[in-house]
Amino acid sequence: TIDARHVALNRDAAQTLAIVFHELCSNSVKYGALSVPTGMVRVAWLDGEDRGVPTLDLRWQETGGPVLIEPLRANYGLTALRELLAYELEARMTIDPEPEGLVIDIIIPMRRLEPITEPGKAFLS
Repeated sequence: TIDARHVALNRDAAQTLAIVFHELCSNSVKYGALSVPTGMVRVAWLDGEDRGVPTLDLRWQETGGPVLIEPLRANYGLTALRELLAYELEARMTIDPEPEGLVIDIIIPMRRLEPITEPGKAFLS
């Protein structure tokens, strides 16, 4: 399920988030909630604030999948995502292996997402 409002993104932010969602979906289908018929993923984002800076707070929450046993092995994909998000969007990513399923929180400064428009050029969202 998706629980979120419309957010306009610049091209670079859209590309980065597409890579993030692709990796999270791939991991979930292979090892997580989407690897079993009863599994579900809830994606939500809302406006937030971090140290006085407006943010978009994104949550990926898996339920109904295989029971997670700590410690969660940090795989290459999740490590690469954390670094990609930090480099491209100045975002922070936390990974919580809850017994009910994986929870990933991503905090992104809004200024890194806003569309860049140039006078006289059309913008599609």
